[in-house]
Amino acid sequence: MRPGFWLSYQSRSLMRGGKRALFAAICIAVGVAGVVALQTASLSIQNALTSNVRAANGGDISLTTDASPLSSTDLNVFKRLKRSGRITSWTAIYTDHATAVSSKHELVPFDVNVVTAPPYPLGGQPTFVSPANGNVARLLRHRGDVLVTSVLAQELNVGVGSRLTVNGLGGQGLNVTVRGILSETNFEHSSAMTVEQRDARTISTQAPQYTAVFANMSGSPTAVAAALRTAFPTATVQTVAEALQADEQQVHDFNQFMLLVGLLALLIAGIGTLNAMQSMLARRRLEIAMLKTFGFGAGALYVLFGGEAVMIGFIGGVIGTAAGAGASKVVSDALARAEALQIVYVLDTRTLIAGVALGVGAALVFAVLPVVQAAGIRPIEILREGSPASARGWFQTLFLLAVVLLLFAALAAYILGDTLLAVELTAGAFVICGVLTGGFSLVIGWLGKLGRPVNRAVGTVVLVALLATTIVAWVKIPSIAPIIALVTVLWAATFLLPRGGLLALLIAARSLSRRRTRTSVTLVAFLAGVLAMALTLTVALSLQSQINQVLAASGSTNLVAITGATTQSAVTRASQHLQGVKQSQTVTVISTRPTRINGEPLASVIGPAPAGAAGEWDEERGRLLGGVTGYDLQNGQGPANISVELGRPLGPQDAGTNHVLVRSSLLGYPFNLQLGDSVTLHEPGSNTARTVRIVGFYHRSVRVRNFGTFFTPPVIGDAALARSLGGSDAQTVVSFTVDPKHLSQDATSLQRAVPGALVINVGDLKAIVETILNELLNLLGIITALVLGAGLAVVANGVALAMLERRREIALFKAIGFSPASVLRFVLVENAFLGTLAGAVSVLATAIALGLLSHYALQQAIGFDPTVAILVLLVASLLAMITAFLAARAPVSVRPIEALRNE
Repeated sequence: MRPGFWLSYQSRSLMRGGKRALFAAICIAVGVAGVVALQTASLSIQNALTSNVRAANGGDISLTTDASPLSSTDLNVFKRLKRSGRITSWTAIYTDHATAVSSKHELVPFDVNVVTAPPYPLGGQPTFVSPANGNVARLLRHRGDVLVTSVLAQELNVGVGSRLTVNGLGGQGLNVTVRGILSETNFEHSSAMTVEQRDARTISTQAPQYTAVFANMSGSPTAVAAALRTAFPTATVQTVAEALQADEQQVHDFNQFMLLVGLLALLIAGIGTLNAMQSMLARRRLEIAMLKTFGFGAGALYVLFGGEAVMIGFIGGVIGTAAGAGASKVVSDALARAEALQIVYVLDTRTLIAGVALGVGAALVFAVLPVVQAAGIRPIEILREGSPASARGWFQTLFLLAVVLLLFAALAAYILGDTLLAVELTAGAFVICGVLTGGFSLVIGWLGKLGRPVNRAVGTVVLVALLATTIVAWVKIPSIAPIIALVTVLWAATFLLPRGGLLALLIAARSLSRRRTRTSVTLVAFLAGVLAMALTLTVALSLQSQINQVLAASGSTNLVAITGATTQSAVTRASQHLQGVKQSQTVTVISTRPTRINGEPLASVIGPAPAGAAGEWDEERGRLLGGVTGYDLQNGQGPANISVELGRPLGPQDAGTNHVLVRSSLLGYPFNLQLGDSVTLHEPGSNTARTVRIVGFYHRSVRVRNFGTFFTPPVIGDAALARSLGGSDAQTVVSFTVDPKHLSQDATSLQRAVPGALVINVGDLKAIVETILNELLNLLGIITALVLGAGLAVVANGVALAMLERRREIALFKAIGFSPASVLRFVLVENAFLGTLAGAVSVLATAIALGLLSHYALQQAIGFDPTVAILVLLVASLLAMITAFLAARAPVSVRPIEALRNE
């Protein structure tokens, strides 16, 4: 036959399919929109992180050491490398801590990066948010000129041209003008200000402690990088190639996550497509039989119906790509706000073309099962009375499902670029969906047998038992309480409702049980979206709770002042005039770097870092011995809220000695320290070293951590030990307990009274953390909405298809006196049950998932909040009912004569 015949026939078939074809296209569009939106946003992140790698690295080689800063003497290594010609230029920056009062009158703490420009920056100009194409040296040429990161600009609520006062340790306070805003270069959410060296002494009088050094060279950086790693074993050394690899790994992981979410949305939407295609082809059984009678073979029907699937996929792909392109702007903006990145929104042509192709491919994949089943119908089955609709039975269905899974795995492998991950995703989804579908099918089958209990006394006893079990579950195991409550409500309805009220429930139950396979599959799709919502809500509430506990609830300290030796007395005098101060505690702190253990060099004791973990390894090595907190042991002062796990606590007998307590984690690999071991600590600022002896190992519980402990280093000893190591660089941390009513006023008053102190208000810090958290949760909410939207599309598809298939049933209801509102009520009851069941199962699944994550992957457990159960149940039920109402409102209004007339 002519090609025009096929195209004409397929077009007419789709037009006759009408709403069913439209439902299939909409499902495809929803899935494609999710993939396109997330992939486009991911590409924007990739461009932001990898477009200026050399500048982000600071030069050909960067050395960073936040935990163990370098002294001026340590920089001689770079001077020697330059004299020998191994590097052509280098520059070092050091970091001070500072605060400033934002336009909202909040004290905002941040880091000050002190640079000398030029030669800084060696790697090229960083990426500016404002002004475009900014130049560091030009923008910092006048006294008081500073640059801020986009995160700090948001926290201070400032822009280019804004003026504020910056206070640091021992300084007089510097009046600055913001001349530029720098974009973030990674996911670290850096809150920092860049200041020229000439202004640094006005902010802080502390001796420079260099946290980063950047170098350029004419040849390969590999040998120089190896030499620097040997010279500074606790520092992180990184070449441009290594920085690019690290950024690409970050981008790859993020991209994989985004694509997995998009594929999940596509898989959910594919369920709706499969349902719509099955419904569309099932009602054409007579037409299929006639075509086979006229000589059309199975192959011709595959081409015919496959062509229709291609058309549906093309239409859905175009619509979904357009919708995804629009949604990607929303996702990209949310990413930019959450990660403080400067993202250039670009629509990639290949992504748009791939979106349309994805629609076609997805439609073909999910059309395999209905197309093959339809093509396998024999004409005799149609002509024979009461013949079953299925052509080949369950064996063929299972085989075709396996084919669909293989095709989807291939599609996922193409999108992800990772065959193993695609197979794992598909196999895992199949197993989970199969188990859930079977379970839901049993539940819906049981629901179809609902009715009044024969014996009222037995019914009463069962109801009381269920109520008691529900109450106990809410108190003891809230994660399973919604399921028990659902059973209780259903039993109470059958037992207590009058006959008129019970009718809607029984009709809805019978309707669901008659099509329980399709209902179960639809329920699984909706469950995925509800589960994503439940996890997001749980994580949000849990993180909020943990922030409150860590920053304020467990400890009385809510205001901290960090001072130098010259300003400690000024803080003491100023605090006497604060209205809300109830009590205070003073400790002496210094930063140190471990150099030897039991007389042996550190590198020879703990060995090299494992492959691929150098950065984290170096940070951990420095952090665990990265400073001393000195207490006035002579007068009985000591650390609170710690438990000594091995050895003994410190007391007055340890005053004036080198005895210390260290973290219990040092007992394990790679340090393997023991009681009596000695550790040599070096203080970079004073260039002083002391050997301390371990008399105990302690553990500090996060739940009882005082806010002041965030500013105290991990090694605990006598104040005299800290002062002898730090000299003039020793700092004093004064922790105050302040009445919350006066906290904000007292914090700003103390900072203004003592410009040379670093004052930190826990309330303001909490507000900053919550702002960052809210941005991240908004992003997670948008991503979750894509999955939930796919689930809602499947629910709407299922309701709409059910309305089309039940037109005669609806007509009969209306013919015997039921109003459209009554019929609509039946549908709403059906979907209220489905929504509640999906919510109850998602609550249980969330609790299980959080339990596994907390046990195997997280250091801090994420607890399950019973509030989430209530919210999820309400939202899931409402969403299912609203979706059903919108999909069923028009069909239930059709006149009986129209419904009974042959279509």
